[in-house]
Amino acid sequence: MLVLSCPFAVVAAVSCDGPDEMPQYDSNFYSTISQMFLGVAGILAIIAPILTGWFKTMRVPWRRGHRKYDIMDDDKKIKTKNPLLFHSLIVLSCVTLLASAVVYPYHPLSSIPVAWAAGIAQKIATLLIIQDTGNRIMEQVDMIEDLEHRLANQG
Repeated sequence: MLVLSCPFAVVAAVSCDGPDEMPQYDSNFYSTISQMFLGVAGILAIIAPILTGWFKTMRVPWRRGHRKYDIMDDDKKIKTKNPLLFHSLIVLSCVTLLASAVVYPYHPLSSIPVAWAAGIAQKIATLLIIQDTGNRIMEQVDMIEDLEHRLANQG
């Protein structure tokens, strides 16, 4: 599906007319802004566990006792085999989403592939999470089967 989206992004960029006047605030500009907000919402949904952990590690004066959480719970971390790639893709997606909206009024042709790159980066980051979650599920299944086998041999 990701590969299939590429030709349509190219066709959209090639068929896009240059602006008659600068800056150009037409209906596609507002569509780009809408897509930017939707993309940022998607990124926030992906990184919600990270944000929750960061907020827990901060001192929060309005909480009783001004307690500071020293470590982030393991279940609040996003685990991938390549965390640097994951975090880079999230940052790339955020930056390119913002760049797409900022660039559109002056260079609509450039805005289309930049927005496409943001979407691709976001999808790949999500796939990294899904891949690692599947691996962890299989590890848990193996561990449970091993424990069941040990219990059966004890009895």
